[in-house]
Formats: sequence, structure tokens, C-alpha cells
Amino acid sequence: MTKQDEINILEDAINKLGEYSYLGPWLSQVKDEVAALIAADMQPHLTIADAIYASKEITFKAEQDAERLRQAIESERLRLEKHKQEYLEKLHSAGRQLQRVAEDF
Repeated sequence: MTKQDEINILEDAINKLGEYSYLGPWLSQVKDEVAALIAADMQPHLTIADAIYASKEITFKAEQDAERLRQAIESERLRLEKHKQEYLEKLHSAGRQLQRVAEDF
């Protein structure tokens, strides 16, 4: 059986079930997605449980990415704060040196 044969069977099922059946409208809604998955050699996963699992997995990965970003931002903030303190210390030191030079005149 070819991919197109399977898509044709899906379309026939949608037509036979009709719009007033339990599955007809649902199959009609997912037909394009299913056909695209079949064309891409991927098995369709269309259950609510699959969708919930996928959303949890996406959320988990996003939370991990967000945590890595928070850590990187905090690390950069600390690095910049250190440089700021070093700069301010040098600035104050230069100011004190200028003040001593001015006093010597």
C-alpha cells in the first residue's frame, strides 16, 4: 500500500462517516495534518494524551532554556558589576592623585 493509498482511505472514511458522525468532522479537521505526516514518513499522533505529553515536553525544555538564560544573565551581571567596581576604584584613585597634584601647586 502506498502513502497515497492510505490518504485515499482516510478521505473515503471522512466521506463515508459524514459531518454528522462522531469521527467524520474530527478526521476532516486533521486530514491535512495526517496527510502531511504520511508524506513525510512520520506516524501521526493525534490523541489528546499525545498533545498533552508534547506540550509538557515543550514546556519542560522551555523552562530549562529559561533557567540557562537566567544563569547566563546573572553571570554577566556579576561580571559587569565587578568591572564597574574596578572602574570606580580606578576613577577614585585617579581623582585622589589629581587632588594631591593640585595641592602640590
